[in-house]
Amino acid sequence: MATLLQIPLQRLSNRPPSRNGGFCSSFSNRRTLKVRAVKEKIEEIKTPSSADEITKKYGLEAGLWKIFSSKEGGEKKSKGDEAKELLAKYGGAYLATSITLSLISFGLCYALINGGVDVPALLHKVGISADETGEKVGTFALAYAAHKAASPIRFPPTVALTPVVASWISKIVDARIEMK
Repeated sequence: MATLLQIPLQRLSNRPPSRNGGFCSSFSNRRTLKVRAVKEKIEEIKTPSSADEITKKYGLEAGLWKIFSSKEGGEKKSKGDEAKELLAKYGGAYLATSITLSLISFGLCYALINGGVDVPALLHKVGISADETGEKVGTFALAYAAHKAASPIRFPPTVALTPVVASWISKIVDARIEMK
């Protein structure tokens, strides 16, 4: 639906319009500018409402947070029962995904440090100073520290892969049930 707006324009100065094609020569003493505005329908952004939808989109922690932070009390299931269902559906997949990514992360950190990556120099670039005690620890301890520091990097893939792994596991379980 288009709407026609009429906006009156006044001359910008008290002097008469210039004859040399300047800005003021394009306006008469009083003129109307016509503008067409199109009114667009703005669709309401749909936010996931159930804990299962939130878990699929944002991960298991967000789904559990939705269950325990919601103030809806008139439902058939208690919050504990909802959390049990969510953990039964996604808990194993979350653990499988998280542990797998952690093992890959730790193995990569260990291989890099064992291969000669200068950890004190990397820490110095980040703004952390390494003292003599830090240089005396072993490869395992340095790899574990680097692995722990990289946990924010592992979190998004874990959240993204958990629903995928859960559906994969459920397909395997369903196929085994059908075989029996």
